[in-house]
Order: sequence, then C-alpha cells, then structure tokens
Amino acid sequence: MLAYEFNSVVNENVIMIPEKYRGLIRSNMRVIVIEKEKMGAKKVPAFSALQLKTKGVKFDREIANER
Repeated sequence: MLAYEFNSVVNENVIMIPEKYRGLIRSNMRVIVIEKEKMGAKKVPAFSALQLKTKGVKFDREIANER
C-alpha cells in the first residue's frame, strides 16, 4: 500500500487532490480524514492535577499489595 499525505480544503463536500498526486492515485483507495484544530480552539485536558499531602501517613507495603 502506498500513502500520500497532503493538506486540502473541503469545498461543498469535495476534497481536492493536489495536481502532483492526481496521476498517482487510483480509483481504489482508503481515505482517512484528520481535521486540523481550529485556531483558538480550547483544548480540554485529559487529566487534572492531583496533589495529596502524605506527611504523617504510614505506608504499609503488605497491605497495599494484598489481593
């Protein structure tokens, strides 16, 4: 399988293939569309920070590893 990567703009649900790839791309293909993030788009963090105060906490390895 050959892969070609290029940027394009969708116009009326049509993705234009750049001129240099038009002779290389055949009719049988797999298409993956990855939308670029819009400028100023707010990213949602996957995780938030967690801080725990552990001063004075006794850690028992045997209890922690019990199953």
